[in-house]
Amino acid sequence: MERARIMTISTVSLLTALLYNVGILTPFFAVPMQYSASAGGRRSFLESSIAAVSAVLLFRMMLLGSMGARIFIILDVMILSAVFAGLYVCNFVLKDLSLPVRAAVVTAAAGLLTALLLPMADGLKEGLIGSMDSVLTAAGGSLPVSDAGLTGETLFLILADMAGKTALFWYFAFLVFSRTLGERLVGRIAGRKVDKEPWTLPELWVWFLFIPLTVYLLNGPLSVRGVVLLRGMSAYVVSNMILISSAAYAVRGIGIAGRFLSYRGIPFRTQRMILTACAFLVFMPGVNLALLILTAGIGVSELWVNYRFNDKE
Repeated sequence: MERARIMTISTVSLLTALLYNVGILTPFFAVPMQYSASAGGRRSFLESSIAAVSAVLLFRMMLLGSMGARIFIILDVMILSAVFAGLYVCNFVLKDLSLPVRAAVVTAAAGLLTALLLPMADGLKEGLIGSMDSVLTAAGGSLPVSDAGLTGETLFLILADMAGKTALFWYFAFLVFSRTLGERLVGRIAGRKVDKEPWTLPELWVWFLFIPLTVYLLNGPLSVRGVVLLRGMSAYVVSNMILISSAAYAVRGIGIAGRFLSYRGIPFRTQRMILTACAFLVFMPGVNLALLILTAGIGVSELWVNYRFNDKE
Protein backbone atom coordinates (compact mmCIF):
# COMPACT_ATOMS: atom_id res chain seq x y z
CA MET A 1 0.00 0.00 0.00
CA GLU A 2 1.50 3.29 -1.12
CA ARG A 3 2.37 5.98 1.38
CA ALA A 4 -0.26 8.48 0.16
CA ARG A 5 -3.05 5.90 0.58
CA ILE A 6 -1.90 5.08 4.11
CA MET A 7 -1.90 8.78 5.01
CA THR A 8 -5.38 9.27 3.57
CA ILE A 9 -6.84 6.25 5.38
CA SER A 10 -5.18 7.23 8.65
CA THR A 11 -6.45 10.81 8.40
CA VAL A 12 -10.01 9.74 7.52
CA SER A 13 -10.21 7.10 10.27
CA LEU A 14 -8.76 9.33 13.00
CA LEU A 15 -10.99 12.24 12.02
CA THR A 16 -14.03 9.94 12.01
CA ALA A 17 -13.14 8.64 15.49
CA LEU A 18 -12.61 12.18 16.79
CA LEU A 19 -15.93 13.47 15.44
CA TYR A 20 -17.79 10.38 16.69
CA ASN A 21 -16.58 10.92 20.25
CA VAL A 22 -17.04 14.70 20.45
CA GLY A 23 -20.70 15.20 21.33
CA ILE A 24 -21.56 18.38 19.44
CA LEU A 25 -19.64 17.23 16.33
CA THR A 26 -21.04 13.68 16.23
CA PRO A 27 -23.57 14.48 13.42
CA PHE A 28 -20.56 15.03 11.12
CA PHE A 29 -18.69 11.81 11.88
CA ALA A 30 -19.63 10.08 8.58
CA VAL A 31 -18.61 13.02 6.37
CA PRO A 32 -14.92 11.94 6.21
CA MET A 33 -16.09 8.46 5.20
CA GLN A 34 -18.17 9.91 2.36
CA TYR A 35 -15.15 11.96 1.32
CA SER A 36 -13.15 8.73 1.18
CA ALA A 37 -15.83 7.12 -0.99
CA SER A 38 -16.13 10.09 -3.36
CA ALA A 39 -12.42 10.82 -3.70
CA GLY A 40 -10.90 7.35 -3.45
CA GLY A 41 -13.58 4.92 -4.62
CA ARG A 42 -14.75 1.56 -3.30
CA ARG A 43 -11.37 0.24 -2.11
CA SER A 44 -10.52 3.42 -0.26
CA PHE A 45 -13.92 3.44 1.44
CA LEU A 46 -13.66 -0.18 2.61
CA GLU A 47 -10.13 0.26 3.96
CA SER A 48 -11.08 3.51 5.68
CA SER A 49 -14.18 1.86 7.19
CA ILE A 50 -12.14 -0.92 8.79
CA ALA A 51 -9.58 1.56 10.13
CA ALA A 52 -12.27 3.97 11.38
CA VAL A 53 -14.23 1.24 13.20
CA SER A 54 -11.01 0.02 14.84
CA ALA A 55 -10.06 3.55 15.95
CA VAL A 56 -13.54 4.33 17.31
CA LEU A 57 -13.83 1.05 19.24
CA LEU A 58 -10.30 1.36 20.68
CA PHE A 59 -11.09 4.82 22.02
CA ARG A 60 -14.50 3.73 23.33
CA MET A 61 -13.00 0.71 25.12
CA MET A 62 -10.52 2.95 26.93
CA LEU A 63 -13.23 5.46 27.82
CA LEU A 64 -16.01 3.08 28.84
CA GLY A 65 -13.84 0.41 30.43
CA SER A 66 -13.07 2.58 33.44
CA MET A 67 -16.82 3.16 33.97
CA GLY A 68 -17.82 -0.49 33.70
CA ALA A 69 -19.99 0.26 30.68
CA ARG A 70 -18.33 -1.68 27.89
CA ILE A 71 -21.68 -3.00 26.66
CA PHE A 72 -22.14 0.39 24.99
CA ILE A 73 -19.50 -0.82 22.52
CA ILE A 74 -22.11 -3.23 21.10
CA LEU A 75 -24.32 -0.21 20.44
CA ASP A 76 -21.38 1.57 18.80
CA VAL A 77 -20.79 -1.41 16.51
CA MET A 78 -24.46 -1.40 15.49
CA ILE A 79 -24.45 2.34 14.74
CA LEU A 80 -21.17 2.27 12.79
CA SER A 81 -22.23 -0.83 10.82
CA ALA A 82 -25.59 0.72 9.89
CA VAL A 83 -24.04 4.02 8.78
CA PHE A 84 -21.06 2.63 6.86
CA ALA A 85 -23.13 -0.12 5.20
CA GLY A 86 -25.74 2.48 4.24
CA LEU A 87 -23.13 4.77 2.70
CA TYR A 88 -21.58 1.84 0.85
CA VAL A 89 -24.90 0.90 -0.75
CA CYS A 90 -25.71 4.54 -1.58
CA ASN A 91 -22.31 5.05 -3.25
CA PHE A 92 -21.57 1.75 -4.98
CA VAL A 93 -24.69 -0.42 -5.25
CA LEU A 94 -27.69 1.79 -6.09
CA LYS A 95 -25.79 4.33 -8.19
CA ASP A 96 -28.45 4.56 -10.90
CA LEU A 97 -31.17 5.77 -8.51
CA SER A 98 -31.62 9.30 -7.16
CA LEU A 99 -30.26 10.09 -3.71
CA PRO A 100 -33.61 10.15 -1.82
CA VAL A 101 -34.65 6.82 -3.37
CA ARG A 102 -31.30 5.23 -2.50
CA ALA A 103 -31.49 6.47 1.08
CA ALA A 104 -35.11 5.30 1.37
CA VAL A 105 -34.28 1.79 0.13
CA VAL A 106 -31.38 1.51 2.58
CA THR A 107 -33.58 2.83 5.40
CA ALA A 108 -36.33 0.31 4.62
CA ALA A 109 -33.77 -2.53 4.67
CA ALA A 110 -32.37 -1.27 7.99
CA GLY A 111 -35.89 -1.11 9.44
CA LEU A 112 -36.67 -4.66 8.32
CA LEU A 113 -33.41 -5.98 9.77
CA THR A 114 -34.12 -4.16 13.05
CA ALA A 115 -37.57 -5.74 13.26
CA LEU A 116 -36.07 -9.21 12.74
CA LEU A 117 -33.39 -8.69 15.42
CA LEU A 118 -35.67 -6.95 17.92
CA PRO A 119 -36.75 -10.17 19.73
CA MET A 120 -33.08 -10.79 20.63
CA ALA A 121 -32.58 -7.33 22.13
CA ASP A 122 -33.90 -8.01 25.64
CA GLY A 123 -30.49 -8.97 26.98
CA LEU A 124 -28.94 -5.89 25.41
CA LYS A 125 -31.58 -3.68 26.99
CA GLU A 126 -30.86 -5.03 30.47
CA GLY A 127 -27.13 -4.62 29.90
CA LEU A 128 -27.55 -1.02 28.72
CA ILE A 129 -29.67 -0.14 31.76
CA GLY A 130 -27.04 -1.65 34.06
CA SER A 131 -24.27 0.26 32.27
CA MET A 132 -26.22 3.51 32.54
CA ASP A 133 -26.50 2.88 36.28
CA SER A 134 -22.72 2.42 36.39
CA VAL A 135 -22.12 5.66 34.47
CA LEU A 136 -24.46 7.61 36.77
CA THR A 137 -22.74 6.11 39.82
CA ALA A 138 -19.30 6.98 38.43
CA ALA A 139 -20.48 10.53 37.71
CA GLY A 140 -21.58 10.86 41.33
CA GLY A 141 -23.16 14.19 42.05
CA SER A 142 -21.52 15.95 39.11
CA LEU A 143 -24.65 15.59 36.99
CA PRO A 144 -27.53 17.97 37.88
CA VAL A 145 -30.07 15.25 37.05
CA SER A 146 -28.58 12.99 39.72
CA ASP A 147 -30.30 15.03 42.41
CA ALA A 148 -33.67 14.13 40.87
CA GLY A 149 -33.05 10.43 41.49
CA LEU A 150 -32.33 9.54 37.86
CA THR A 151 -31.72 5.83 37.31
CA GLY A 152 -30.38 3.85 34.40
CA GLU A 153 -33.85 2.53 33.57
CA THR A 154 -35.37 6.02 33.58
CA LEU A 155 -32.56 7.35 31.38
CA PHE A 156 -32.97 4.43 28.98
CA LEU A 157 -36.72 5.06 28.67
CA ILE A 158 -36.13 8.77 28.04
CA LEU A 159 -33.56 8.09 25.31
CA ALA A 160 -35.70 5.34 23.76
CA ASP A 161 -38.70 7.66 23.66
CA MET A 162 -36.66 10.47 22.09
CA ALA A 163 -34.95 8.42 19.40
CA GLY A 164 -37.08 5.30 19.06
CA LYS A 165 -40.20 6.85 17.54
CA THR A 166 -38.39 8.53 14.66
CA ALA A 167 -35.15 6.52 14.41
CA LEU A 168 -35.65 5.51 10.77
CA PHE A 169 -36.34 9.10 9.74
CA TRP A 170 -33.13 10.31 11.41
CA TYR A 171 -31.19 7.46 9.77
CA PHE A 172 -32.55 8.52 6.36
CA ALA A 173 -31.72 12.19 7.03
CA PHE A 174 -28.22 11.28 8.29
CA LEU A 175 -27.36 9.31 5.13
CA VAL A 176 -28.54 12.15 2.88
CA PHE A 177 -26.75 14.79 4.96
CA SER A 178 -23.46 12.86 5.12
CA ARG A 179 -23.38 12.07 1.41
CA THR A 180 -24.29 15.62 0.35
CA LEU A 181 -21.76 17.29 2.65
CA GLY A 182 -19.03 14.78 1.77
CA GLU A 183 -19.54 15.38 -1.95
CA ARG A 184 -19.28 19.15 -1.47
CA LEU A 185 -16.15 18.69 0.64
CA VAL A 186 -14.51 16.79 -2.22
CA GLY A 187 -15.28 19.68 -4.54
CA ARG A 188 -13.83 22.25 -2.15
CA ILE A 189 -10.61 20.34 -1.44
CA ALA A 190 -10.05 19.17 -5.02
CA GLY A 191 -10.87 22.63 -6.36
CA ARG A 192 -13.38 21.33 -8.87
CA LYS A 193 -17.05 21.92 -9.38
CA VAL A 194 -19.26 19.08 -8.16
CA ASP A 195 -22.57 18.79 -9.97
CA LYS A 196 -25.51 19.10 -7.65
CA GLU A 197 -27.16 15.72 -7.24
CA PRO A 198 -30.71 15.83 -8.66
CA TRP A 199 -33.45 15.44 -6.06
CA THR A 200 -35.86 13.44 -8.20
CA LEU A 201 -38.74 11.42 -6.79
CA PRO A 202 -40.74 8.81 -8.72
CA GLU A 203 -44.48 9.42 -9.05
CA LEU A 204 -45.03 6.30 -6.95
CA TRP A 205 -43.43 8.13 -4.01
CA VAL A 206 -46.59 10.14 -3.33
CA TRP A 207 -48.43 6.98 -2.23
CA PHE A 208 -45.83 6.45 0.51
CA LEU A 209 -47.06 9.79 1.86
CA PHE A 210 -50.81 9.66 1.17
CA ILE A 211 -51.52 6.09 2.35
CA PRO A 212 -49.76 6.27 5.78
CA LEU A 213 -51.07 9.83 6.27
CA THR A 214 -54.63 8.63 5.63
CA VAL A 215 -54.19 5.77 8.10
CA TYR A 216 -52.77 8.21 10.67
CA LEU A 217 -55.70 10.63 10.27
CA LEU A 218 -58.27 7.82 10.49
CA ASN A 219 -56.68 6.35 13.60
CA GLY A 220 -57.96 9.15 15.88
CA PRO A 221 -61.69 8.92 15.07
CA LEU A 222 -61.64 5.11 14.85
CA SER A 223 -59.79 4.66 18.16
CA VAL A 224 -62.68 6.48 19.90
CA ARG A 225 -64.93 3.67 18.64
CA GLY A 226 -62.53 1.00 19.84
CA VAL A 227 -60.81 0.34 16.48
CA VAL A 228 -57.08 1.04 16.89
CA LEU A 229 -55.19 1.04 13.60
CA LEU A 230 -51.83 2.14 14.94
CA ARG A 231 -50.18 0.43 17.85
CA GLY A 232 -46.58 -0.59 18.52
CA MET A 233 -44.71 -1.50 15.33
CA SER A 234 -47.46 -0.28 12.99
CA ALA A 235 -47.42 3.17 14.60
CA TYR A 236 -43.63 3.25 14.35
CA VAL A 237 -43.62 2.35 10.63
CA VAL A 238 -46.42 4.78 9.69
CA SER A 239 -44.93 7.75 11.56
CA ASN A 240 -41.49 7.23 10.02
CA MET A 241 -42.94 6.78 6.52
CA ILE A 242 -44.83 10.07 6.86
CA LEU A 243 -41.74 11.91 8.07
CA ILE A 244 -39.42 10.50 5.39
CA SER A 245 -41.87 11.06 2.52
CA SER A 246 -42.88 14.55 3.61
CA ALA A 247 -39.24 15.56 4.22
CA ALA A 248 -38.32 14.41 0.69
CA TYR A 249 -41.15 16.49 -0.77
CA ALA A 250 -40.16 19.40 1.50
CA VAL A 251 -36.69 19.45 -0.09
CA ARG A 252 -38.40 19.47 -3.47
CA GLY A 253 -40.66 22.31 -2.30
CA ILE A 254 -37.65 24.35 -1.15
CA GLY A 255 -36.14 23.87 -4.60
CA ILE A 256 -39.34 25.19 -6.21
CA ALA A 257 -39.30 28.18 -3.85
CA GLY A 258 -35.66 28.87 -4.79
CA ARG A 259 -36.48 28.78 -8.50
CA PHE A 260 -39.41 31.13 -7.89
CA LEU A 261 -37.16 33.62 -6.10
CA SER A 262 -34.67 33.47 -8.97
CA TYR A 263 -37.51 33.94 -11.47
CA ARG A 264 -38.61 37.06 -9.58
CA GLY A 265 -35.07 38.45 -9.78
CA ILE A 266 -34.29 38.13 -6.05
CA PRO A 267 -30.50 38.38 -5.50
CA PHE A 268 -28.73 35.16 -4.58
CA ARG A 269 -27.56 36.53 -1.20
CA THR A 270 -31.13 37.48 -0.29
CA GLN A 271 -32.27 33.99 -1.25
CA ARG A 272 -29.64 32.55 1.08
CA MET A 273 -30.82 34.78 3.92
CA ILE A 274 -34.43 33.65 3.41
CA LEU A 275 -33.49 29.97 3.32
CA THR A 276 -31.24 30.39 6.37
CA ALA A 277 -34.10 32.01 8.29
CA CYS A 278 -36.32 29.06 7.34
CA ALA A 279 -33.60 26.67 8.57
CA PHE A 280 -33.66 28.35 11.99
CA LEU A 281 -37.46 28.08 12.08
CA VAL A 282 -37.09 24.29 11.83
CA PHE A 283 -35.95 24.27 15.47
CA MET A 284 -39.04 26.13 16.74
CA PRO A 285 -41.79 23.76 17.99
CA GLY A 286 -45.06 24.24 16.15
CA VAL A 287 -43.51 26.46 13.50
CA ASN A 288 -41.36 23.59 12.21
CA LEU A 289 -44.44 21.42 11.66
CA ALA A 290 -46.22 24.20 9.77
CA LEU A 291 -43.09 24.81 7.68
CA LEU A 292 -42.78 21.11 6.89
CA ILE A 293 -46.42 20.89 5.79
CA LEU A 294 -46.11 24.04 3.64
CA THR A 295 -42.90 23.05 1.85
CA ALA A 296 -43.98 19.41 1.45
CA GLY A 297 -47.30 20.61 0.02
CA ILE A 298 -45.47 22.73 -2.55
CA GLY A 299 -43.30 19.74 -3.46
CA VAL A 300 -46.30 17.45 -3.90
CA SER A 301 -48.18 20.07 -5.94
CA GLU A 302 -45.53 19.82 -8.67
CA LEU A 303 -47.15 16.53 -9.66
CA TRP A 304 -50.16 18.47 -10.96
CA VAL A 305 -48.94 22.06 -11.37
CA ASN A 306 -46.44 23.04 -14.04
CA TYR A 307 -44.32 25.79 -12.48
CA ARG A 308 -43.08 27.45 -15.66
CA PHE A 309 -40.35 29.59 -14.07
CA ASN A 310 -37.98 28.93 -16.96
CA ASP A 311 -40.55 29.60 -19.66
CA LYS A 312 -39.48 32.51 -21.87
CA GLU A 313 -43.03 33.39 -22.87
